Amino acid sequence: MNFDFFGLFHLEGLWAFLAYSIVALIIAFPLIVILLENRNPIKSLSWIMVLVLIPILGIILYLYFGRNLRKEKIFTMKEISDAKSSRLLMDTHGVEIDDISSFGSELVKSKKHLMQLLFNNSSANLTQNNRVQILNNGVETFDAILYHLDQAIHHIHLEYYIIEDDEIGNKVKDLLIKKANEGVKVRVIYDDVGSWGLGDRYLNPLRDAGIEFYSFMPVRTYRFANKINYRNHRKIIVIDGAVGFVGGLNIADRYLKGRGGNGFWRDTHLKLEGDAVLSLQVIFLTDWYFMSTQMLNGKEFFPDCKIDAGHLVQITTSGPDSDWSSIMQTFFSAIATARQCVYISTPYFLPNEGIVVALRTASLSGVDVKIILPEKNDSFLTNWS
Repeated sequence: MNFDFFGLFHLEGLWAFLAYSIVALIIAFPLIVILLENRNPIKSLSWIMVLVLIPILGIILYLYFGRNLRKEKIFTMKEISDAKSSRLLMDTHGVEIDDISSFGSELVKSKKHLMQLLFNNSSANLTQNNRVQILNNGVETFDAILYHLDQAIHHIHLEYYIIEDDEIGNKVKDLLIKKANEGVKVRVIYDDVGSWGLGDRYLNPLRDAGIEFYSFMPVRTYRFANKINYRNHRKIIVIDGAVGFVGGLNIADRYLKGRGGNGFWRDTHLKLEGDAVLSLQVIFLTDWYFMSTQMLNGKEFFPDCKIDAGHLVQITTSGPDSDWSSIMQTFFSAIATARQCVYISTPYFLPNEGIVVALRTASLSGVDVKIILPEKNDSFLTNWS
């Protein structure tokens, strides 16, 4: 009897039986792993269906994109560093969430549960001595970034998902080199996949100026499978531990000139001054330790804050190295407990089932729910959703 072996080739008799048995054993291992991981049931069922229906291709896809590395050794060093850095910050800065009743605003008091959630799921300190400026587009953002980079005295820490070798990317590069030549210590982390096109033409001048940089979890052919799906999407700048930037803009001309017929890319960024900058510093130094094994925790990285604007800020992180999906949990809680309005502006809208239920429930409860999405999107998957 002839057997069509998954449409690839034909086998007969004993050889077919042996081949099917080997494939079944190979499939059994990832199936057991998926079940033991106790991940989202929908994701688990999806991977099980892929492995059963298209075994050979399914195994390849699982190895590349399906493995849950949250608890594997690749993040052990980072988790240890998280604990050390977070403890350093918590011991020296921040305010007690229980003291929120003294802040005056009833609206602020009504959101105490969100502050407590962020502290419990990601050790996010509540900071009060801050000044926050909203930067509404690329022009405002890059003007502010370039200005404050030029004012740096001691150090510049820059961590980005995408750094392009384009006009704005080279302005940032030239300014970093200038500050390094003036004696400012410059450290850079960029994501290896997001900044795939960043080559020697861009990086060699940084190296020659004494700037230290690392690509986050480099993807190479022989180690591709366990890294492609774990990327660093952070967009952080910390200058002298006193001024910080965080938000949605990468370092790329698309936020100034557009790209690919999609027109102007508008995104939002924040400029921070005060204790919240030290939270950004913790995140950067944690990732720096993960990449370099250098533990940087001197007083020069955590200066005393003299900002009295009184803006409350918590900085949280989430990723495969986190015990909880802290950002998703906070979005869910904020939407579910909203009483008047929920306004969302996002370039990519792919909510999980919990967020969808929370939005629908809020709307049915009389909460004003509005969502702004781009008419054109650079992601074909998002366009199809």
